[in-house]
Amino acid sequence: MGRLVALLVLADGRFPAGTYAHALGLEEAVRQELVVDLATTAVYVDGVLATSGVLAAHAAAAAWQLERAEAPIDRWLRLDAEVDARTASPWARHTARLLGRHLVRAAAALGPAAEAAARRAAADGPAGPQQVLALGAVVAAAGGGADEAALLAVLGMASAVVQGAVRLLGLDPVAATGLLAGRADHMETLASEAAARSATVLADWPASLAELPSTAGAMLDHLLECQAARPDRLFAS
Repeated sequence: MGRLVALLVLADGRFPAGTYAHALGLEEAVRQELVVDLATTAVYVDGVLATSGVLAAHAAAAAWQLERAEAPIDRWLRLDAEVDARTASPWARHTARLLGRHLVRAAAALGPAAEAAARRAAADGPAGPQQVLALGAVVAAAGGGADEAALLAVLGMASAVVQGAVRLLGLDPVAATGLLAGRADHMETLASEAAARSATVLADWPASLAELPSTAGAMLDHLLECQAARPDRLFAS
């Protein structure tokens, strides 16, 4: 599969990697009337990008570097542990691996190289890879760059929130798409910064891992945990 087509498939919300069932705590935010319309959805998206999105971009870019370098399993394990340590919510950690397992299965549609890369990101762990690490590895196997891995990570998170808001609040899909488009430059900047920092991750291993952002959002973690406790939730996260 060609590089551009593979990246477009990964970015497509219909790609069967499970992300369509997640909205990053938005459902609970709607229940608590913290998000009620397009304007407050935009605020929520910005909050996700500034916290979980920054970490996701850097983690995906670092995973891209490991896959390109054919790094040994101990380095995948260390990167996995560093990302885990920066994810405060237990439900967020559970969700990351659930989506990672989905991505391993779905990556087979892109070819055996992509599937093998996603499995390497799991480092033989029984719980599977974290989604952003598997994503970085798959993008590398598909011929994409570190910046593209990081961009897909942040775009996926922003898209999950926006698509969730369309379903939960009945927002105009065109206006919601405009919300995403209006943040294109910002997301590209986040991705470029993550890719640039990842260029030195192997040269100064493992000290370089200390530079991974620790940008957890306390409110987002709280919303995720509240949502996980509800048996009648629509979204898995």
